[in-house]
Amino acid sequence: QKRFGEEQAKFYAACITLGLGHLHNRNYIYRDLKLENLLLDEHGYAKLTDFGLAKFINSDEKALTFCGTPEYLAPEVIMGRGHNRPADWWTLGVLIYEMLCGIPPFYSSNVQSMYRKAVREDVVFKPGVSISAEARDIIQKLLIKDQKSRLGSQADSLEVLSHPWFAGLDWSRLLERKLKAPFVPEVAGEAWLKNFDETFTKEKVRDTAIKVDLNLLKGFQKEFDEMNYNKDLEGAK
Repeated sequence: QKRFGEEQAKFYAACITLGLGHLHNRNYIYRDLKLENLLLDEHGYAKLTDFGLAKFINSDEKALTFCGTPEYLAPEVIMGRGHNRPADWWTLGVLIYEMLCGIPPFYSSNVQSMYRKAVREDVVFKPGVSISAEARDIIQKLLIKDQKSRLGSQADSLEVLSHPWFAGLDWSRLLERKLKAPFVPEVAGEAWLKNFDETFTKEKVRDTAIKVDLNLLKGFQKEFDEMNYNKDLEGAK
Protein backbone atom coordinates (compact mmCIF):
# COMPACT_ATOMS: atom_id res chain seq x y z
CA GLN A 1 0.00 0.00 0.00
CA LYS A 2 1.33 3.41 -0.91
CA ARG A 3 -0.51 4.96 2.05
CA PHE A 4 -2.99 3.99 4.75
CA GLY A 5 -6.52 5.14 5.38
CA GLU A 6 -6.90 7.37 8.42
CA GLU A 7 -8.31 4.73 10.78
CA GLN A 8 -5.50 2.32 9.97
CA ALA A 9 -2.85 5.01 10.43
CA LYS A 10 -4.51 6.04 13.71
CA PHE A 11 -4.36 2.47 15.05
CA TYR A 12 -0.64 2.16 14.33
CA ALA A 13 0.06 5.66 15.67
CA ALA A 14 -1.77 4.74 18.88
CA CYS A 15 0.35 1.60 19.31
CA ILE A 16 3.52 3.62 18.74
CA THR A 17 2.46 6.38 21.14
CA LEU A 18 1.96 3.83 23.91
CA GLY A 19 5.35 2.28 23.10
CA LEU A 20 7.19 5.60 23.15
CA GLY A 21 5.40 6.61 26.34
CA HIS A 22 6.52 3.38 28.02
CA LEU A 23 10.13 3.96 26.99
CA HIS A 24 10.04 7.57 28.19
CA ASN A 25 8.57 6.47 31.53
CA ARG A 26 11.60 4.20 31.87
CA ASN A 27 13.92 7.13 31.03
CA TYR A 28 14.77 5.99 27.51
CA ILE A 29 14.48 8.01 24.32
CA TYR A 30 14.09 5.92 21.17
CA ARG A 31 15.56 8.21 18.48
CA ASP A 32 15.01 5.97 15.45
CA LEU A 33 11.29 5.83 14.73
CA LYS A 34 10.65 5.02 11.06
CA LEU A 35 8.56 2.60 9.04
CA GLU A 36 11.50 0.21 8.69
CA ASN A 37 11.69 -0.17 12.48
CA LEU A 38 8.05 -1.15 12.89
CA LEU A 39 6.75 -4.70 12.66
CA LEU A 40 3.24 -6.11 12.97
CA ASP A 41 2.72 -8.99 15.38
CA GLU A 42 0.39 -11.93 14.73
CA HIS A 43 -2.58 -9.81 15.86
CA GLY A 44 -1.72 -6.87 13.59
CA TYR A 45 -0.45 -4.62 16.40
CA ALA A 46 2.51 -2.35 15.60
CA LYS A 47 5.70 -3.08 17.55
CA LEU A 48 8.85 -0.99 17.93
CA THR A 49 12.07 -2.77 17.01
CA ASP A 50 15.80 -1.93 16.79
CA PHE A 51 16.85 -0.09 19.93
CA GLY A 52 20.41 0.52 18.74
CA LEU A 53 20.06 4.30 19.05
CA ALA A 54 18.00 4.31 22.25
CA LYS A 55 19.53 6.27 25.12
CA PHE A 56 18.99 6.18 28.88
CA ILE A 57 18.52 9.82 29.88
CA ASN A 58 16.65 11.86 32.48
CA SER A 59 13.97 14.25 31.29
CA ASP A 60 15.99 17.33 32.35
CA GLU A 61 19.11 16.31 30.41
CA LYS A 62 20.09 16.79 26.77
CA ALA A 63 21.59 14.27 24.36
CA LEU A 64 24.00 15.77 21.84
CA THR A 65 24.73 12.87 19.49
CA PHE A 66 23.74 13.49 15.88
CA CYS A 67 21.89 10.27 15.06
CA GLY A 68 18.76 8.95 13.42
CA THR A 69 17.38 8.74 9.88
CA PRO A 70 17.55 11.93 7.76
CA GLU A 71 13.85 12.01 6.80
CA TYR A 72 12.84 11.91 10.47
CA LEU A 73 15.38 14.10 12.25
CA ALA A 74 13.97 16.82 14.51
CA PRO A 75 15.30 20.38 14.07
CA GLU A 76 17.08 20.30 17.45
CA VAL A 77 18.96 17.16 16.38
CA ILE A 78 19.94 18.69 13.03
CA MET A 79 21.07 21.92 14.71
CA GLY A 80 22.95 20.09 17.47
CA ARG A 81 21.14 22.01 20.21
CA GLY A 82 20.53 19.00 22.42
CA HIS A 83 17.48 16.76 22.35
CA ASN A 84 15.31 14.59 24.54
CA ARG A 85 11.78 13.18 24.51
CA PRO A 86 10.28 15.85 22.18
CA ALA A 87 12.54 14.56 19.37
CA ASP A 88 10.64 11.26 19.50
CA TRP A 89 7.31 13.09 19.18
CA TRP A 90 8.63 14.93 16.12
CA THR A 91 9.38 11.56 14.49
CA LEU A 92 5.83 10.43 15.30
CA GLY A 93 4.53 13.47 13.41
CA VAL A 94 6.69 12.57 10.43
CA LEU A 95 5.48 8.98 10.57
CA ILE A 96 1.78 9.88 10.75
CA TYR A 97 2.22 12.21 7.77
CA GLU A 98 4.04 9.48 5.85
CA MET A 99 1.39 6.86 6.62
CA LEU A 100 -1.37 9.18 5.38
CA CYS A 101 0.42 10.81 2.42
CA GLY A 102 2.87 8.11 1.30
CA ILE A 103 5.97 10.29 1.64
CA PRO A 104 7.75 12.07 4.56
CA PRO A 105 6.73 15.75 4.93
CA PHE A 106 10.13 17.33 4.24
CA TYR A 107 11.49 14.75 1.82
CA SER A 108 14.10 15.72 -0.75
CA SER A 109 16.63 13.60 -2.62
CA ASN A 110 19.17 16.18 -1.46
CA VAL A 111 19.79 15.51 2.23
CA GLN A 112 20.97 19.06 3.00
CA SER A 113 17.85 20.46 1.35
CA MET A 114 15.75 18.09 3.46
CA TYR A 115 17.45 19.30 6.63
CA ARG A 116 16.87 22.91 5.62
CA LYS A 117 13.15 22.26 5.06
CA ALA A 118 12.80 20.49 8.41
CA VAL A 119 14.44 23.39 10.23
CA ARG A 120 12.89 26.34 8.36
CA GLU A 121 9.75 25.41 6.43
CA ASP A 122 6.23 24.69 7.64
CA VAL A 123 4.70 21.33 6.83
CA VAL A 124 2.73 21.37 3.55
CA PHE A 125 0.07 18.71 3.04
CA LYS A 126 0.18 16.73 -0.17
CA PRO A 127 -2.55 17.91 -2.58
CA GLY A 128 -5.17 15.37 -3.56
CA VAL A 129 -4.95 13.44 -0.27
CA SER A 130 -7.99 13.76 1.98
CA ILE A 131 -6.99 14.23 5.63
CA SER A 132 -9.29 15.22 8.48
CA ALA A 133 -8.81 18.50 10.33
CA GLU A 134 -7.88 16.57 13.48
CA ALA A 135 -5.19 14.60 11.63
CA ARG A 136 -3.74 17.79 10.18
CA ASP A 137 -3.75 19.37 13.61
CA ILE A 138 -1.88 16.56 15.39
CA ILE A 139 0.72 16.45 12.61
CA GLN A 140 1.24 20.22 12.75
CA LYS A 141 1.55 20.19 16.55
CA LEU A 142 3.98 17.26 16.54
CA LEU A 143 6.05 19.07 13.89
CA ILE A 144 6.42 22.36 15.76
CA LYS A 145 10.05 23.45 15.33
CA ASP A 146 10.50 24.61 18.93
CA GLN A 147 10.87 21.47 21.01
CA LYS A 148 9.57 23.28 24.11
CA SER A 149 6.27 24.06 22.35
CA ARG A 150 5.83 20.74 20.55
CA LEU A 151 2.94 18.43 21.39
CA GLY A 152 4.24 16.00 24.02
CA SER A 153 6.84 18.40 25.42
CA GLN A 154 4.92 19.06 28.65
CA ALA A 155 3.06 15.89 29.67
CA ASP A 156 4.78 13.50 27.24
CA SER A 157 2.57 10.66 25.95
CA LEU A 158 -0.49 11.78 27.98
CA GLU A 159 -0.51 14.99 25.93
CA VAL A 160 -0.41 13.06 22.66
CA LEU A 161 -3.00 10.50 23.77
CA SER A 162 -5.38 13.35 24.68
CA HIS A 163 -5.35 14.91 21.20
CA PRO A 164 -8.80 15.02 19.51
CA TRP A 165 -7.54 12.83 16.64
CA PHE A 166 -7.55 9.91 19.08
CA ALA A 167 -11.00 10.76 20.49
CA GLY A 168 -13.16 7.67 20.75
CA LEU A 169 -10.21 5.27 20.86
CA ASP A 170 -10.52 2.83 23.76
CA TRP A 171 -7.01 2.94 25.20
CA SER A 172 -7.72 0.28 27.83
CA ARG A 173 -8.87 -2.21 25.19
CA LEU A 174 -5.86 -1.33 23.05
CA LEU A 175 -3.48 -1.99 25.97
CA GLU A 176 -5.25 -5.28 26.62
CA ARG A 177 -4.94 -6.06 22.89
CA LYS A 178 -8.69 -6.53 22.59
CA LEU A 179 -9.20 -4.13 19.69
CA LYS A 180 -9.30 -5.71 16.25
CA ALA A 181 -6.42 -4.48 14.13
CA PRO A 182 -7.20 -3.08 10.66
CA PHE A 183 -4.96 -5.72 9.09
CA VAL A 184 -4.16 -9.11 10.58
CA PRO A 185 -1.32 -10.93 8.79
CA GLU A 186 -1.53 -14.60 7.97
CA VAL A 187 1.06 -16.44 10.02
CA ALA A 188 -0.04 -20.09 10.13
CA GLY A 189 2.33 -22.64 8.64
CA GLU A 190 4.24 -21.21 5.66
CA ALA A 191 1.72 -18.37 5.21
CA TRP A 192 3.93 -15.97 7.19
CA LEU A 193 6.35 -15.90 4.24
CA LYS A 194 3.82 -13.96 2.17
CA ASN A 195 4.25 -10.98 4.49
CA PHE A 196 7.80 -10.42 3.27
CA ASP A 197 9.26 -9.50 -0.11
CA GLU A 198 10.70 -12.45 -2.02
CA THR A 199 13.90 -10.45 -2.41
CA PHE A 200 14.59 -11.30 1.22
CA THR A 201 12.92 -14.68 1.65
CA LYS A 202 14.83 -16.14 -1.32
CA GLU A 203 18.16 -14.63 -0.34
CA LYS A 204 20.86 -17.18 0.35
CA VAL A 205 21.70 -17.54 4.03
CA ARG A 206 25.38 -16.98 4.69
CA ASP A 207 27.59 -16.50 7.70
CA THR A 208 29.65 -13.38 8.24
CA ALA A 209 33.21 -14.30 9.18
CA ILE A 210 34.38 -12.23 12.15
CA LYS A 211 37.82 -12.21 13.69
CA VAL A 212 37.84 -10.43 17.04
CA ASP A 213 40.92 -8.36 17.89
CA LEU A 214 40.88 -8.54 21.70
CA ASN A 215 43.60 -5.90 22.09
CA LEU A 216 41.61 -3.46 19.96
CA LEU A 217 38.46 -4.30 21.90
CA LYS A 218 40.10 -3.32 25.20
CA GLY A 219 40.40 0.25 23.94
CA PHE A 220 36.62 0.54 23.89
CA GLN A 221 35.95 -0.89 27.34
CA LYS A 222 34.78 2.48 28.66
CA GLU A 223 32.02 2.63 26.05
CA PHE A 224 30.88 -0.90 26.91
CA ASP A 225 30.82 -0.06 30.61
CA GLU A 226 28.26 2.65 29.90
CA MET A 227 25.87 0.18 28.27
CA ASN A 228 23.06 -1.44 30.20
CA TYR A 229 22.79 -5.20 30.47
CA ASN A 230 19.63 -7.00 31.50
CA LYS A 231 20.69 -9.87 33.72
CA ASP A 232 17.21 -11.36 33.38
CA LEU A 233 18.12 -12.22 29.80
CA GLU A 234 21.40 -13.86 30.75
CA GLY A 235 21.60 -17.27 29.13
CA ALA A 236 18.51 -16.67 26.99
CA LYS A 237 18.69 -18.18 23.54
